[in-house]
Amino acid sequence: MRPGDLIANTYRLGQRLGNGGAAEVFEAVHERSGERVAIKVLRRELMPFPVEIERFRFEVSAARQAHHHGIVDIRDMGVTADGRPYLVMELLRGSTLEAILIPGQPLDVALSCRIVCQILAALTAAHDAGIVHRDLKPANIFVVRGGARTPQVKLLDFGIARLSGQRAERRRITAKGMVIGTPMYMSPEQVRGATDLDGRSDLFSLGIVLYECVTGRLPFAEHSLPALLRFLLDGDPVPPAELCPDLPRAIVDVIERALQKDPALRYQSAREMFRDLHPYVRDNFYTETPRIRAAA
Repeated sequence: MRPGDLIANTYRLGQRLGNGGAAEVFEAVHERSGERVAIKVLRRELMPFPVEIERFRFEVSAARQAHHHGIVDIRDMGVTADGRPYLVMELLRGSTLEAILIPGQPLDVALSCRIVCQILAALTAAHDAGIVHRDLKPANIFVVRGGARTPQVKLLDFGIARLSGQRAERRRITAKGMVIGTPMYMSPEQVRGATDLDGRSDLFSLGIVLYECVTGRLPFAEHSLPALLRFLLDGDPVPPAELCPDLPRAIVDVIERALQKDPALRYQSAREMFRDLHPYVRDNFYTETPRIRAAA
C-alpha cells in the first residue's frame, strides 16, 4: 500500500502513520464525506497465516464489545483488492506513551496517575465485557493532543485480546502453551503460556507501565529474552522507592500489589486498582470514575 491508493473505492490513503510487525497504519480520507480516519492494513507477508487474519477480525469484535470512549473507535472493516484485511479507525492526534517516555526521566506523578487511571477506566469496560487485552504496553497507550485540561488517553490494539471464558474462541486464536504478548510487559501467567488468563494479567502489565512512568525505567535490567522471562517468573523488581525516594508510599503500594507474581495477591479488578490510585490524580483534572456495580 502507498499514499494515494484508493481502498474499496472509498478511502484515499495519505501519509503512513506507523509500520509495525503485523500491519501498516495510514492516515486516509473518506472520498465522499471528507472525514479523516486511520486505516490499519495487514502486511502482505502475513496473508498466508489465517491466525493473523482472525486477529484482525477479533480486534473489531473486542473493541466493539468493550465500547468505551477510552478505547479506540473502529468504524469499518473490509478487504483490499489484493485480499488484505483492513480496519478503519478514528484518527487520533498525539503520541503513544512509548514516544513520550524518556529512559531515565520519570514522568510527573500526577500525570502518570491520570494516564493510568484512564486506562483502568477503559479496562473496566473491557473486563466487564469479558475481554482481556493481553498486550498492555506504552506503545498501545495513546495520549491524544487537544485543548482539554487533561490528556485524553486511548487504549489501542485488541488484536491479541481474547474473550475470557470462551473456550471455542480461545482455541481458534491461541494454541495451548503459546506465549502471546510483548515480553517486557507480560504477566507471569502469560510467560507460562496459560490459556485461562483473566483481567488480573492486564493489571500486572499496567503495573509495569506505572512503574516505568514514575521511575523512568523498567523494573528489570535483563537484556536477553531467557533472562527476562526468568525474571518475570521468579525475580524481584528494584523497589520503586529506591529509585525515587520522594514517591508517595501509597503509589509504591499500588505498584507492588499490581506486580505480585500470584494473581490472587494482585488487585482483583481494574476498579479496585483505580480506587487506590485515583486520589493521586489532582482534583482540578477530570478522570472518569468507572461505574461501581452494586454488590450482589
